[in-house]
Amino acid sequence: MKRILFVLLILTVTIFAACGNSNSKQEDLKDTRASSESIDEIDGNEAAYNEALSYMKSDDYASAAEILENLEDYEGAEESLIECYYNLGILAFDEAEYDNAISYFELSGDYEDSADRLAESKKEKGMSENADNSFLEAIQESVLWRMKQPDETDKSILVNTELVYVGDFSEKEFYDSNLKILAAKYVEGLDIQAEALNEELYCDYQIKWQQGRVYRFEVLTELYNSYGLLSDNAEFIGTYVSCLEHEQLLYDAYVAIENDIDSQADSIEYSTSNGYLYFTLANNTQYTFNTIFEFVLMDANETTIGNTSAVVENIQPYSNYTVSAYVYESYIGATYEVGFDWTNYYTDVSW
Repeated sequence: MKRILFVLLILTVTIFAACGNSNSKQEDLKDTRASSESIDEIDGNEAAYNEALSYMKSDDYASAAEILENLEDYEGAEESLIECYYNLGILAFDEAEYDNAISYFELSGDYEDSADRLAESKKEKGMSENADNSFLEAIQESVLWRMKQPDETDKSILVNTELVYVGDFSEKEFYDSNLKILAAKYVEGLDIQAEALNEELYCDYQIKWQQGRVYRFEVLTELYNSYGLLSDNAEFIGTYVSCLEHEQLLYDAYVAIENDIDSQADSIEYSTSNGYLYFTLANNTQYTFNTIFEFVLMDANETTIGNTSAVVENIQPYSNYTVSAYVYESYIGATYEVGFDWTNYYTDVSW
Protein backbone atom coordinates (compact mmCIF):
# COMPACT_ATOMS: atom_id res chain seq x y z
CA MET A 1 0.00 0.00 0.00
CA LYS A 2 2.80 2.42 0.84
CA ARG A 3 4.30 1.96 -2.57
CA ILE A 4 1.09 2.56 -4.35
CA LEU A 5 0.49 5.78 -2.43
CA PHE A 6 3.92 7.01 -3.25
CA VAL A 7 3.39 6.46 -6.92
CA LEU A 8 0.09 8.23 -6.85
CA LEU A 9 1.59 11.16 -5.04
CA ILE A 10 4.32 11.53 -7.59
CA LEU A 11 1.87 11.31 -10.41
CA THR A 12 -0.25 13.99 -8.81
CA VAL A 13 2.67 16.27 -8.29
CA THR A 14 3.80 15.67 -11.81
CA ILE A 15 0.40 16.44 -13.14
CA PHE A 16 0.18 19.65 -11.13
CA ALA A 17 3.62 20.65 -12.27
CA ALA A 18 2.61 20.09 -15.87
CA CYS A 19 -0.51 22.21 -15.41
CA GLY A 20 1.55 25.04 -13.92
CA ASN A 21 3.86 25.18 -16.93
CA SER A 22 0.90 25.28 -19.34
CA ASN A 23 -0.68 28.36 -17.68
CA SER A 24 2.60 30.26 -17.80
CA LYS A 25 2.99 29.63 -21.49
CA GLN A 26 -0.56 30.84 -22.19
CA GLU A 27 0.11 34.15 -20.35
CA ASP A 28 3.30 34.62 -22.27
CA LEU A 29 1.40 34.03 -25.51
CA LYS A 30 -1.23 36.61 -24.53
CA ASP A 31 1.46 39.19 -23.77
CA THR A 32 3.13 38.49 -27.09
CA ARG A 33 -0.13 38.88 -28.95
CA ALA A 34 -0.98 42.18 -27.11
CA SER A 35 2.46 43.52 -27.82
CA SER A 36 2.10 42.60 -31.47
CA GLU A 37 -1.31 44.28 -31.67
CA SER A 38 0.07 47.44 -30.01
CA ILE A 39 2.90 47.57 -32.51
CA ASP A 40 0.46 47.10 -35.36
CA GLU A 41 -1.70 49.96 -34.01
CA ILE A 42 1.32 52.27 -33.73
CA ASP A 43 2.43 51.38 -37.22
CA GLY A 44 -1.10 52.01 -38.52
CA ASN A 45 -1.34 55.44 -36.87
CA GLU A 46 2.04 56.41 -38.21
CA ALA A 47 1.03 55.35 -41.71
CA ALA A 48 -2.22 57.28 -41.44
CA TYR A 49 -0.43 60.38 -40.13
CA ASN A 50 2.10 60.23 -42.96
CA GLU A 51 -0.76 59.88 -45.43
CA ALA A 52 -2.38 62.99 -43.93
CA LEU A 53 0.88 64.90 -44.25
CA SER A 54 1.07 63.86 -47.88
CA TYR A 55 -2.42 65.27 -48.49
CA MET A 56 -1.40 68.50 -46.81
CA LYS A 57 1.63 68.86 -49.05
CA SER A 58 -0.68 68.61 -52.07
CA ASP A 59 -3.07 71.20 -50.51
CA ASP A 60 -5.81 68.60 -50.06
CA TYR A 61 -6.62 69.81 -46.56
CA ALA A 62 -10.09 68.26 -46.47
CA SER A 63 -8.74 64.72 -46.94
CA ALA A 64 -5.95 65.38 -44.47
CA ALA A 65 -8.38 66.70 -41.85
CA GLU A 66 -10.63 63.66 -42.25
CA ILE A 67 -7.71 61.40 -41.31
CA LEU A 68 -6.30 63.62 -38.56
CA GLU A 69 -9.66 63.93 -36.80
CA ASN A 70 -9.29 60.21 -35.97
CA LEU A 71 -5.69 60.60 -34.76
CA GLU A 72 -6.16 63.25 -32.09
CA ASP A 73 -3.96 61.41 -29.56
CA TYR A 74 -1.15 60.79 -32.02
CA GLU A 75 1.83 63.10 -31.53
CA GLY A 76 1.68 66.05 -33.96
CA ALA A 77 -1.82 65.19 -35.22
CA GLU A 78 -3.62 67.95 -33.32
CA GLU A 79 -1.26 70.68 -34.55
CA SER A 80 -1.55 69.44 -38.12
CA LEU A 81 -5.33 69.30 -37.86
CA ILE A 82 -5.46 72.94 -36.73
CA GLU A 83 -3.30 73.89 -39.70
CA CYS A 84 -5.75 72.08 -41.96
CA TYR A 85 -8.71 73.93 -40.45
CA TYR A 86 -6.91 77.24 -40.97
CA ASN A 87 -6.26 76.54 -44.65
CA LEU A 88 -9.77 75.22 -45.19
CA GLY A 89 -11.00 78.50 -43.72
CA ILE A 90 -8.95 80.46 -46.26
CA LEU A 91 -10.32 78.36 -49.12
CA ALA A 92 -13.90 78.83 -47.90
CA PHE A 93 -13.40 82.59 -47.54
CA ASP A 94 -12.01 82.86 -51.07
CA GLU A 95 -15.11 81.03 -52.34
CA ALA A 96 -17.35 83.43 -50.38
CA GLU A 97 -18.56 80.51 -48.22
CA TYR A 98 -18.47 82.65 -45.11
CA ASP A 99 -20.36 80.29 -42.77
CA ASN A 100 -17.81 77.55 -43.44
CA ALA A 101 -14.95 80.01 -43.13
CA ILE A 102 -16.22 81.14 -39.74
CA SER A 103 -16.48 77.53 -38.53
CA TYR A 104 -12.95 76.65 -39.65
CA PHE A 105 -11.33 79.78 -38.20
CA GLU A 106 -13.11 79.15 -34.90
CA LEU A 107 -11.61 75.64 -34.88
CA SER A 108 -8.19 77.13 -35.73
CA GLY A 109 -8.03 78.90 -32.38
CA ASP A 110 -5.04 81.22 -32.15
CA TYR A 111 -3.19 79.68 -35.08
CA GLU A 112 -1.34 82.45 -36.98
CA ASP A 113 -3.87 85.21 -37.85
CA SER A 114 -7.00 83.09 -37.34
CA ALA A 115 -8.59 85.69 -35.06
CA ASP A 116 -8.25 88.42 -37.69
CA ARG A 117 -9.51 86.13 -40.43
CA LEU A 118 -12.46 85.10 -38.27
CA ALA A 119 -13.40 88.76 -37.78
CA GLU A 120 -13.05 89.42 -41.51
CA SER A 121 -15.21 86.40 -42.34
CA LYS A 122 -17.95 87.60 -40.00
CA LYS A 123 -17.74 91.05 -41.56
CA GLU A 124 -17.98 89.72 -45.11
CA LYS A 125 -20.89 87.49 -44.12
CA GLY A 126 -22.69 90.52 -42.70
CA MET A 127 -21.89 92.70 -45.70
CA SER A 128 -23.14 90.06 -48.13
CA GLU A 129 -26.39 89.55 -46.22
CA ASN A 130 -27.08 93.30 -45.91
CA ALA A 131 -26.81 96.18 -48.39
CA ASP A 132 -23.04 96.71 -48.06
CA ASN A 133 -21.70 94.72 -51.00
CA SER A 134 -24.63 95.65 -53.21
CA PHE A 135 -23.91 99.32 -52.58
CA LEU A 136 -20.23 98.92 -53.41
CA GLU A 137 -21.16 97.23 -56.68
CA ALA A 138 -23.81 99.84 -57.51
CA ILE A 139 -21.62 102.86 -56.85
CA GLN A 140 -18.82 101.36 -58.89
CA GLU A 141 -21.18 100.95 -61.85
CA SER A 142 -22.54 104.45 -61.29
CA VAL A 143 -19.13 106.12 -61.23
CA LEU A 144 -17.86 104.18 -64.22
CA TRP A 145 -20.96 105.24 -66.16
CA ARG A 146 -20.50 108.89 -65.19
CA MET A 147 -16.83 108.92 -66.18
CA LYS A 148 -17.81 107.83 -69.69
CA GLN A 149 -20.16 110.78 -70.24
CA PRO A 150 -18.93 113.70 -72.37
CA ASP A 151 -18.41 117.11 -70.73
CA GLU A 152 -21.43 118.60 -72.46
CA THR A 153 -23.86 116.05 -71.00
CA ASP A 154 -26.87 117.69 -69.34
CA LYS A 155 -26.16 117.82 -65.61
CA SER A 156 -29.68 116.74 -64.73
CA ILE A 157 -29.06 113.52 -66.65
CA LEU A 158 -25.84 112.93 -64.71
CA VAL A 159 -27.48 113.46 -61.33
CA ASN A 160 -30.71 111.60 -62.01
CA THR A 161 -28.97 108.58 -63.52
CA GLU A 162 -26.66 108.24 -60.54
CA LEU A 163 -29.65 108.48 -58.22
CA VAL A 164 -31.18 105.54 -60.09
CA TYR A 165 -28.02 103.56 -59.35
CA VAL A 166 -27.58 104.42 -55.67
CA GLY A 167 -30.49 106.56 -54.45
CA ASP A 168 -32.29 103.77 -52.58
CA PHE A 169 -29.28 102.83 -50.44
CA SER A 170 -29.72 105.74 -48.04
CA GLU A 171 -32.72 103.86 -46.58
CA LYS A 172 -31.29 100.32 -46.51
CA GLU A 173 -29.72 98.32 -43.70
CA PHE A 174 -25.93 97.95 -43.62
CA TYR A 175 -23.64 95.70 -41.60
CA ASP A 176 -20.84 98.26 -41.69
CA SER A 177 -22.06 101.45 -39.98
CA ASN A 178 -19.34 103.53 -41.65
CA LEU A 179 -20.39 102.31 -45.08
CA LYS A 180 -23.99 103.25 -44.30
CA ILE A 181 -22.85 106.80 -43.47
CA LEU A 182 -20.89 107.01 -46.71
CA ALA A 183 -23.83 105.75 -48.78
CA ALA A 184 -26.15 108.34 -47.21
CA LYS A 185 -23.59 111.11 -47.76
CA TYR A 186 -23.13 110.25 -51.43
CA VAL A 187 -26.89 110.32 -52.01
CA GLU A 188 -27.03 113.62 -50.13
CA GLY A 189 -24.36 115.02 -52.43
CA LEU A 190 -26.44 114.05 -55.45
CA ASP A 191 -29.55 115.56 -53.89
CA ILE A 192 -27.69 118.84 -53.27
CA GLN A 193 -26.62 118.93 -56.90
CA ALA A 194 -30.19 118.25 -58.00
CA GLU A 195 -31.32 121.22 -55.87
CA ALA A 196 -28.57 123.36 -57.38
CA LEU A 197 -30.04 122.84 -60.83
CA ASN A 198 -33.26 124.51 -59.65
CA GLU A 199 -31.60 127.66 -58.28
CA GLU A 200 -32.61 130.88 -60.00
CA LEU A 201 -29.31 132.68 -59.45
CA TYR A 202 -26.17 131.31 -61.03
CA CYS A 203 -24.07 132.12 -57.96
CA ASP A 204 -26.38 130.00 -55.78
CA TYR A 205 -26.20 127.19 -58.32
CA GLN A 206 -22.41 127.47 -58.47
CA ILE A 207 -21.85 127.18 -54.73
CA LYS A 208 -24.45 124.47 -54.13
CA TRP A 209 -23.28 122.38 -57.08
CA GLN A 210 -19.71 122.56 -55.77
CA GLN A 211 -20.87 121.55 -52.30
CA GLY A 212 -22.53 118.43 -53.67
CA ARG A 213 -19.43 117.74 -55.73
CA VAL A 214 -17.24 117.84 -52.62
CA TYR A 215 -19.57 115.44 -50.79
CA ARG A 216 -19.30 112.97 -53.65
CA PHE A 217 -15.53 113.28 -53.97
CA GLU A 218 -15.07 112.80 -50.22
CA VAL A 219 -17.14 109.63 -50.23
CA LEU A 220 -15.42 108.18 -53.29
CA THR A 221 -11.99 108.87 -51.83
CA GLU A 222 -12.94 107.18 -48.56
CA LEU A 223 -14.33 104.20 -50.46
CA TYR A 224 -11.08 104.00 -52.41
CA ASN A 225 -8.91 104.19 -49.27
CA SER A 226 -10.95 101.95 -46.96
CA TYR A 227 -12.77 99.55 -49.30
CA GLY A 228 -10.53 99.41 -52.36
CA LEU A 229 -13.15 100.90 -54.69
CA LEU A 230 -11.71 100.95 -58.25
CA SER A 231 -8.21 100.81 -56.80
CA ASP A 232 -6.78 99.61 -60.11
CA ASN A 233 -8.54 102.25 -62.24
CA ALA A 234 -6.14 105.10 -63.02
CA GLU A 235 -8.86 107.29 -64.54
CA PHE A 236 -10.97 107.04 -61.39
CA ILE A 237 -8.00 107.88 -59.18
CA GLY A 238 -7.04 110.84 -61.36
CA THR A 239 -10.60 112.15 -61.63
CA TYR A 240 -11.71 111.83 -58.02
CA VAL A 241 -9.09 110.79 -55.46
CA SER A 242 -6.30 113.05 -56.69
CA CYS A 243 -8.64 116.02 -57.12
CA LEU A 244 -10.41 115.93 -53.75
CA GLU A 245 -8.26 118.58 -52.09
CA HIS A 246 -8.66 120.95 -55.04
CA GLU A 247 -12.45 120.56 -55.00
CA GLN A 248 -12.58 121.22 -51.25
CA LEU A 249 -10.42 124.35 -51.59
CA LEU A 250 -12.52 125.60 -54.49
CA TYR A 251 -15.72 125.24 -52.48
CA ASP A 252 -14.15 127.05 -49.53
CA ALA A 253 -13.06 129.82 -51.90
CA TYR A 254 -16.55 130.23 -53.39
CA VAL A 255 -18.09 130.50 -49.93
CA ALA A 256 -15.47 132.93 -48.64
CA ILE A 257 -15.70 135.24 -51.68
CA GLU A 258 -19.49 135.17 -51.68
CA ASN A 259 -19.68 135.97 -47.97
CA ASP A 260 -17.18 138.79 -48.42
CA ILE A 261 -19.21 140.43 -51.19
CA ASP A 262 -22.48 139.90 -49.33
CA SER A 263 -21.05 141.70 -46.32
CA GLN A 264 -20.42 144.77 -48.50
CA ALA A 265 -23.64 144.76 -50.52
CA ASP A 266 -25.65 147.08 -48.26
CA SER A 267 -22.93 149.72 -48.07
CA ILE A 268 -22.02 149.99 -51.76
CA GLU A 269 -21.97 153.53 -53.19
CA TYR A 270 -23.09 153.63 -56.83
CA SER A 271 -22.31 156.33 -59.38
CA THR A 272 -22.97 156.87 -63.09
CA SER A 273 -20.94 158.56 -65.77
CA ASN A 274 -21.09 158.53 -69.57
CA GLY A 275 -23.72 155.80 -69.65
CA TYR A 276 -21.84 153.58 -67.16
CA LEU A 277 -22.72 152.44 -63.67
CA TYR A 278 -19.78 152.27 -61.28
CA PHE A 279 -19.13 150.92 -57.82
CA THR A 280 -16.10 149.68 -55.89
CA LEU A 281 -15.66 146.52 -53.85
CA ALA A 282 -12.84 145.13 -51.74
CA ASN A 283 -11.46 141.62 -51.95
CA ASN A 284 -10.91 140.79 -48.29
CA THR A 285 -10.00 137.17 -49.01
CA GLN A 286 -6.82 135.29 -49.81
CA TYR A 287 -8.10 134.30 -53.26
CA THR A 288 -7.42 135.57 -56.76
CA PHE A 289 -10.43 135.36 -59.07
CA ASN A 290 -12.47 136.74 -61.95
CA THR A 291 -16.06 137.71 -61.39
CA ILE A 292 -19.00 138.32 -63.71
CA PHE A 293 -21.76 140.69 -62.60
CA GLU A 294 -25.18 140.46 -64.23
CA PHE A 295 -27.57 143.41 -63.93
CA VAL A 296 -31.33 143.57 -64.35
CA LEU A 297 -32.54 147.13 -65.04
CA MET A 298 -36.07 148.04 -63.96
CA ASP A 299 -38.47 150.95 -64.11
CA ALA A 300 -40.24 152.45 -61.10
CA ASN A 301 -42.79 149.64 -61.23
CA GLU A 302 -39.96 147.08 -61.10
CA THR A 303 -40.66 146.03 -64.64
CA THR A 304 -37.56 144.78 -66.40
CA ILE A 305 -36.44 147.14 -69.14
CA GLY A 306 -33.00 145.74 -69.88
CA ASN A 307 -30.02 143.59 -68.93
CA THR A 308 -26.32 144.21 -68.90
CA SER A 309 -23.19 142.63 -67.44
CA ALA A 310 -19.67 143.46 -66.32
CA VAL A 311 -16.53 141.36 -66.04
CA VAL A 312 -13.68 142.05 -63.61
CA GLU A 313 -10.57 139.94 -64.08
CA ASN A 314 -7.54 139.03 -62.00
CA ILE A 315 -8.78 140.42 -58.73
CA GLN A 316 -5.91 140.12 -56.29
CA PRO A 317 -6.16 139.19 -52.60
CA TYR A 318 -6.79 142.08 -50.20
CA SER A 319 -7.26 144.67 -52.94
CA ASN A 320 -10.02 146.96 -54.21
CA TYR A 321 -11.62 146.59 -57.61
CA THR A 322 -14.14 148.63 -59.60
CA VAL A 323 -17.20 147.22 -61.35
CA SER A 324 -18.19 149.15 -64.49
CA ALA A 325 -21.42 148.26 -66.32
CA TYR A 326 -22.64 149.99 -69.49
CA VAL A 327 -26.31 150.85 -69.03
CA TYR A 328 -26.92 153.79 -71.40
CA GLU A 329 -28.92 151.92 -74.03
CA SER A 330 -31.27 150.69 -71.37
CA TYR A 331 -32.06 154.29 -70.43
CA ILE A 332 -33.03 155.35 -73.96
CA GLY A 333 -36.62 156.49 -74.01
CA ALA A 334 -36.90 156.29 -70.24
CA THR A 335 -38.38 159.41 -68.71
CA TYR A 336 -38.50 157.99 -65.22
CA GLU A 337 -36.10 156.71 -62.59
CA VAL A 338 -34.43 153.44 -63.43
CA GLY A 339 -33.48 150.91 -60.78
CA PHE A 340 -31.41 147.77 -60.99
CA ASP A 341 -30.56 144.53 -59.27
CA TRP A 342 -27.44 142.44 -59.71
CA THR A 343 -25.89 139.08 -58.96
CA ASN A 344 -22.45 137.70 -59.68
CA TYR A 345 -20.47 134.47 -59.92
CA TYR A 346 -16.82 133.49 -60.12
CA THR A 347 -14.30 131.95 -62.49
CA ASP A 348 -10.58 131.17 -62.47
CA VAL A 349 -10.33 131.09 -58.69
CA SER A 350 -6.84 130.40 -57.37
CA TRP A 351 -5.02 130.42 -54.05
